[in-house]
Amino acid sequence: SAGRIYDKVEDKFFVRVMFTTQSKVICKVEENSDGILEKEIQTQIEAAEEWLNK
Repeated sequence: SAGRIYDKVEDKFFVRVMFTTQSKVICKVEENSDGILEKEIQTQIEAAEEWLNK
């Protein structure tokens, strides 16, 4: 359950959606070490801006 997962992670973490079905979301829990989340967000923003400017 989500409560059990929450007890096992560090204070800062994020969840990466790997794939979805009609009724489920499969995710990977990742630690936010070395600012990984911030780097991922910046990469996605840059990709979105590039796509919009085509």
